Amino acid sequence: KVKDFSIFDGITFFDYQKFSIQKMLEARRSILCLDMGLGKTLCALACCNVLKDHDIRKTIIVCPNNLKYQWAAEIEKFNIGTSCVINKGTDLLLYIKQDFLIISYEMLNRNQYVLENHNFDIAIVDEIQKAKNGESVTWKTLSKLKTNFLFTLSGTPVQNSVSDLTSIISLINKYE
Repeated sequence: KVKDFSIFDGITFFDYQKFSIQKMLEARRSILCLDMGLGKTLCALACCNVLKDHDIRKTIIVCPNNLKYQWAAEIEKFNIGTSCVINKGTDLLLYIKQDFLIISYEMLNRNQYVLENHNFDIAIVDEIQKAKNGESVTWKTLSKLKTNFLFTLSGTPVQNSVSDLTSIISLINKYE
């Protein structure tokens, strides 16, 4: 349990964010559904910051291509570790000792070996609704994630049908 929410200097968490962080850490594998601008990124990074105190720090962040540098900027802003942003396949050679590997869905789909060659303690999957189709390459790639902590984020978990949500839940709760 997080007792002290002074996780980041100068940041005051709202009650719903504190609640979200607690539940994400307790569940270990979760989906955080909040509207845009309500702090999904902040909550996920707060969880990473709490876990690094327990030497749980190797994190992969899978996100849309246009959000990669936003994630890197937030990691740097909160000073919670080093990151490597992947723009092309050869950039994966640069990822060695950084705390965060930031990669787009498309790049991960083309370089799935990264999930076999690197051990990650935490996975953050932003805009998880991209994996709504249980038959898609993206869904199959994400199902190869082997982490104890999986934090998925979405502002719109159900876009078309309930099956969108069940595909996402089966990724998160693949052990049941």
